[in-house]
Amino acid sequence: MISNANKQVYLLLTVAFVMMTLGFSFNFIDFNHAKNAVLGFALIVLGLRILVQTPPTFIVPKILIAALPVLLLSVLIHGGGENTVTGYLVRSTSHYLLSLLFLLYFVILVPRDDRTAVVSDLLIAGALVVSVTTWIQFFNLVPTLFPTFPQYDQKIYSVFGNQNLLGGFIALAIPILVYRVVRESKPKTMTCIMLGLLCATCLVSGSRSAWLAALIGSACVIPYRSMTRTHHILGGTLLLSIVVTALLVPEATTDRLIHSFTDDDAGFHTRIWIWSGSLLMLKDHLLFGVGPGM
Repeated sequence: MISNANKQVYLLLTVAFVMMTLGFSFNFIDFNHAKNAVLGFALIVLGLRILVQTPPTFIVPKILIAALPVLLLSVLIHGGGENTVTGYLVRSTSHYLLSLLFLLYFVILVPRDDRTAVVSDLLIAGALVVSVTTWIQFFNLVPTLFPTFPQYDQKIYSVFGNQNLLGGFIALAIPILVYRVVRESKPKTMTCIMLGLLCATCLVSGSRSAWLAALIGSACVIPYRSMTRTHHILGGTLLLSIVVTALLVPEATTDRLIHSFTDDDAGFHTRIWIWSGSLLMLKDHLLFGVGPGM
């Protein structure tokens, strides 16, 4: 349970996280560059909040102290090579540094007892807002916001520019809501509606890895022996809504699932290639890796 004394700070964190998630621009090479810019402005505001808080509690986690030197050392090692693209290296490093700084500010602002609840609320809030933008694109309600690119084969790219990133982000929040629903004898109606919305969004993303992540994550948090009749009814209703959604949007669901078992599925073979390359990188560069963002 979140303490009332810190709700103002948590609201500020939520706004910062949601705005960072929503940030995107077609004027950048990567949608993440816009998110980094928004995160940078948010960190300035959060930093000012830390400066005025009473009493100051600047307790830096040991993991951050260890991570920062390793990251900087990796930049120095790989930044001296002839084949290094300096601009890409700087952008990648900035992304990681901003992320670490947000984590540091979070630890400073949020007491230990509230962190689990606040992280859960941040992920749910971000996922819900992204879901709304996803359906705006799906129904083409604001074409200027999400224009169609004939040469791009992903119909729903959302604020991440990629359906797999969209599905993966939504999949993070689904098990959290499942956990909240099954832990209440009488689940709140709004929580159930939010869960249904996120499940539908995850489906239309067409991301098979996101489906698997949401399924496994949800299966891990369900207390099967203590579920009530209400939980079984809600579970059946959710399953029925998933089936209906899949039938209404076959190109992103059933067709994509069937395609997974064909020889034409390049995604599966690409993953095998990526995993093999990752193992080779671990073998050749175990200590310092191959550089940020590679």
